[in-house]
Amino acid sequence: MPVLSFSFSSYSSSSVMRLSGHVSPVNNNTLPALRLQNRKNVQGRRLLACACAASSSSSSSSTGHVRLYGSSGSRSPLVSFYLHEINVPFELINPRDETNPHPMGQVPALRDGLDLEVWESGAILMYLADKYGGLDTPEKRAEVGKWVVWANATLDPCLFIETPEGKVIDTSVRSSKPARPLVVLENHLASKTDDDPYVVSGGFSAADAAIGSYLLYVSLFFPDVSYAAYPNICKYMKLVCTRDAYREAFGAPMTDSLIAKVDDYLNECNSPAQQAKSVIGKLFS
Repeated sequence: MPVLSFSFSSYSSSSVMRLSGHVSPVNNNTLPALRLQNRKNVQGRRLLACACAASSSSSSSSTGHVRLYGSSGSRSPLVSFYLHEINVPFELINPRDETNPHPMGQVPALRDGLDLEVWESGAILMYLADKYGGLDTPEKRAEVGKWVVWANATLDPCLFIETPEGKVIDTSVRSSKPARPLVVLENHLASKTDDDPYVVSGGFSAADAAIGSYLLYVSLFFPDVSYAAYPNICKYMKLVCTRDAYREAFGAPMTDSLIAKVDDYLNECNSPAQQAKSVIGKLFS
């Protein structure tokens, strides 16, 4: 299999590419945000660039005080996704702008008003959920917060396998042995109902903005990979990528491409051969 190498870009002042905390120097020839050595993924790169443009065009005229510093190859589109969900106007700012509050010049970062500065996607999501998303009790914060942290600390490393240098080379979705985090999520979603289909009871939350976005990134960057062994994850991904706010944040071309891809997964899930491979209810050895 051809080796795929890409990184989410932090667009720091020293020109680095970064994913999950690993930083390595690059030169200008590796930008824009994604370095894809597998030519099959050129479409993914173009679609993600469209996502950044879509988010920018839909929000740059905002008169609100929320400013999101972001780029197409970072986690900033998932923050835009949640901002659109909770109807908070925001302005998308170039990552290299001198007002970027991140101490390393990375993204996403956010300013709310004159004094509040926050960075790292999980922290930003929790701040926005606290202030604008209705997390008005410690219990609600804990329920959403544990899944946001899980998405960044457990799901992300499972979905994006890295070399010691921080280059993403594969995904555990491809593995013949189901990855434990995916089995956990699959079984959790299997317990949900049509009236309450999202990760946290009560409707779409910041947890879904994180988990759903990470799952869908895999479909973009690894087009040969299928989630068909995880039917409930497939249904969940369809719920996420068909939301209006997802289309606003990621753009119509990427969204339409991902909807078609997820529909393929769902069709594959229904085949007798694939149903026999379902991981629902599997125990860990």
